[in-house]
Amino acid sequence: MATITTCIDQVATGENIKNMIKQSGYTVKDIQNLLGLTYPQTIYKWQNGESLPDYENLFALSKLLNVSIEGLIQHKFIVSEDKKQIQQDEKDRMYLVNRHVA
Repeated sequence: MATITTCIDQVATGENIKNMIKQSGYTVKDIQNLLGLTYPQTIYKWQNGESLPDYENLFALSKLLNVSIEGLIQHKFIVSEDKKQIQQDEKDRMYLVNRHVA
């Protein structure tokens, strides 16, 4: 049986933040000053998918860029197979095949 989970796609989130900052007309320096960050590298790390903003900065960014926090964050879906279930399915299949052959 397959399990589908979601997680934050850090690279896509960074691209999204980068595009939204650009579209808003802000510069990295503007965002740095408005968020009270010491170094612009923090923002570049977000944009390059190397790190994610903490909650306070996500909240502030969402207000500055006029978008929800959910609008900033991008997700990816992960499909994983339950190995125990696959093994049981294979046993059941083999049982049925052997039963019909005999």
